[in-house]
Amino acid sequence: MIGEILSPIFLLVGAKPPDAAPEARATVGELETTIRLTWNRVPGATACDLARDRAENGTFDHLVAQVPTNYAEDKTATPGLVYWYKVRARNQWGFGPLSEGDSACLPPCAP
Repeated sequence: MIGEILSPIFLLVGAKPPDAAPEARATVGELETTIRLTWNRVPGATACDLARDRAENGTFDHLVAQVPTNYAEDKTATPGLVYWYKVRARNQWGFGPLSEGDSACLPPCAP
């Protein structure tokens, strides 16, 4: 219809959530007391949210939100337990998809 007013958000260039998932990597920290999480930067993202679960296909409960860097440490992991992590990019317009999961275990770990 002529004269229809569009919502201003659609007029902003690039006004959308990130469309890619970060590539997450979980490793044991240098002193073997933390799990170090790293991920690549995603175009259009201003921060990332981290999720953790004990199962590879679990529900991935929220761990920490709005991490402005591309790394974090999990200082709450219990030695001997395997943890799975996923990362999701975000910006002011919403969230991108969750990454594939990656796992780590603080020693001593079962073979």
